[in-house]
Amino acid sequence: MPAFFVRLVLGLGFLALLPGAAGALWGVLAAADGFGWWPILAGLAAGTALYVILLRRVPGFEVCEHELTHALVALLYFRRITNFSVKRDHGHVIFLRGFGGTFGDDMIGFAPYVLPTFTALLILIRPFLHGPLWWYDFWIGVSFGYHLFSGYRELSPRQPDLASRGLLYSCLAVPALALAIHGALLAILVNGYAGVPPWAAQVWAITVRVVAFVAG
Repeated sequence: MPAFFVRLVLGLGFLALLPGAAGALWGVLAAADGFGWWPILAGLAAGTALYVILLRRVPGFEVCEHELTHALVALLYFRRITNFSVKRDHGHVIFLRGFGGTFGDDMIGFAPYVLPTFTALLILIRPFLHGPLWWYDFWIGVSFGYHLFSGYRELSPRQPDLASRGLLYSCLAVPALALAIHGALLAILVNGYAGVPPWAAQVWAITVRVVAFVAG
């Protein structure tokens, strides 16, 4: 099937997903009153300062993290990576086409703009840890402080990853995917892996209600 038609269907899907992903993320936050947020907030402030003062000035650091995210998601789609290049102000990852087709290509392309790589890795490990985790949550906050501001700097209509796929399509895909991914990660952070099914059910329920309302 031509990429245009695949992206047309996906674009409509992302549009439908937007309210569900946003509502479910807010639902997880609203139900997390008992979670200890102060280490994460302290880490967020520290991560922001670290990024502004140091990391954004380190040659190639942001480029490396950007290309690493492309590469990690490419591996999740069982793509063979043939070239990984990082230079001071640009880089690239070349991978073979394969599993997922156009959808897989787009998820790999959008990955650095929707996936907080370091934060995601820390959150995915957290449910397996025991004892007081304030120190670990602090580093989750630090990593998210970096991702929050580096991701904002990367978002631009001139980014080839976005422009090559069409700006309208990208403007639907990036926020929908970002809200969904951050909502799932937040559910794991607050409730462990058991929090993912209720979060997914809420995404689905809100999405169905909105689509039914629009359809009329």
